Amino acid sequence: MLSASTADNINKELIDYEDLLPIFTIFFMSEDIIWNNTHLLKNDYLSQNFFQYNSFLFWLWWVLPLMLTYLTIWKFSKWIIIPAYKKELETETSKTLIRISEEKKIEVAKLELKEKKLERASIEVKQISEERKIKEADPTVLWDKDYFNFKKLGYSYKFDSFINELYSGEKRYVHQFFSKDIAYFDVLGLINVTDGEIKSLTEKGRYFALKNKEN
Repeated sequence: MLSASTADNINKELIDYEDLLPIFTIFFMSEDIIWNNTHLLKNDYLSQNFFQYNSFLFWLWWVLPLMLTYLTIWKFSKWIIIPAYKKELETETSKTLIRISEEKKIEVAKLELKEKKLERASIEVKQISEERKIKEADPTVLWDKDYFNFKKLGYSYKFDSFINELYSGEKRYVHQFFSKDIAYFDVLGLINVTDGEIKSLTEKGRYFALKNKEN
């Protein structure tokens, strides 16, 4: 071991900062100076004073950074970074699949709604076609529906009075009935009107007159 006086002389010749002393010794101190002051080779001097190779802490402080570097570069990425990235991709994939699934449901719902509208339109067209056929074969079937609403609105009594006036020959019905009532009879197709003059009952008008008598 070095004596206290020898160590002090070396420290004064090297540097005042202990933390930088090993680096200064390695790169800037000549082996002759170390030998003249300590009678030790440069490696032996460094070993005895700075790098205690037999110490557990020396190897720990040298090996630990290497181990941490190795773990960070080669292992942590495999154990943590790659699984985390894989999990992130799986999450994004799940989100994409859910979005596609929901969009597909919307498209299916739109298609079902369109099919229902087409089906409803087809039923209405079929119904209109059937009603036209019925009307052509026996128009009284549809007239019964009109007569039901006609009677419900209270026009059956007015229509009887209108018929009486129409065939009385006095033509006083024009003044006795409101124009809206006569217009309603015309819209229903119950009367024949030519040049603003009521000529006679239509076939439907005669059917309504007959229904009034039966009821």
